[in-house]
Amino acid sequence: MLFNLALSIVLFVVMFFVAPIVCFLLCKRPALDKFRYLFLMLYIVVLFVGVTCHLEFVGTDVDITYKFTKVWGNKDMFWGFSNLTLTDFAFNILMLIPIGAYIASSNKNTNKKWWQVLLYSMIIGLFVSLLIEATQYILPVERTVQFSDTLFNTISAGLGAIMILAFKKVRNKIQKSLQKEEK
Repeated sequence: MLFNLALSIVLFVVMFFVAPIVCFLLCKRPALDKFRYLFLMLYIVVLFVGVTCHLEFVGTDVDITYKFTKVWGNKDMFWGFSNLTLTDFAFNILMLIPIGAYIASSNKNTNKKWWQVLLYSMIIGLFVSLLIEATQYILPVERTVQFSDTLFNTISAGLGAIMILAFKKVRNKIQKSLQKEEK
């Protein structure tokens, strides 16, 4: 299936970054929880498609195909960074930002320190990344297993958490300054 590259990027950014941030800003808690679950489900579907398909950039289009192999779980694993391309790096450093952001935004216990939320997000990111790599290894799809992906995906989850933690801090400062002005 061919998709327009620019349109795909715009839709991805809107679905996974702009819409959740707007909901986080504008929605009250019960509605916010429902929207977060909706965005998380959409993200998981897109993530599964991305993990199991073969992406190829053809000019201004993205070609998404499924290439099945005949053997289950008989693939090469790359332990180093020798097979890493710039595209792989970019996808992996962006891939789990929504997971880290979701975890940091759902932190209802405000007594947790920022580093605890960051650590928890990165641990969840590590487990999700290992699940992704295991899925790519086990399923008969034409994908490679690279453990550099796991490193960058874990960092990605941490980046998502840092973004939300910074956003919360700025939002709290603005709310406090507005409350001081009202008094």
